[in-house]
Amino acid sequence: MKRIVLAIVAIGMVALLLSVVVACSSTTDIADVPELEGQEVTVEGRVSLPSWFGDVSMGAYELSDDSGTVWVITEQEPPPEGGNVTVTGTVESAFSIGEEQYGVVVMESEREEGNVTEEEGNVTETGNLTL
Repeated sequence: MKRIVLAIVAIGMVALLLSVVVACSSTTDIADVPELEGQEVTVEGRVSLPSWFGDVSMGAYELSDDSGTVWVITEQEPPPEGGNVTVTGTVESAFSIGEEQYGVVVMESEREEGNVTEEEGNVTETGNLTL
């Protein structure tokens, strides 16, 4: 009887561990990001159009996967053009006029960079940000 209980507990622990590993490693398709406003997501894709706005210590870059593209806002220098990254952040409205909201961005809180492809580029240093 004791062995059966220990076996059930061991199987339960393994199942729990596997579910945590799977949950931690899952990413969201970029096409699904607009539906997740206010939530934290992890997306991965290829970087394009990286820009750094030194005057306000903010950066932005476009991230794309097979399903779509999304802009990522960051407080650190953006990854290089052509780089592959995994980003975790909160989905927020890009801008609003009155009560209407237009588009979403991912506000980066964590980033893991992969390799840069042969189309590697440079981060564009931009002077003043005008809104």
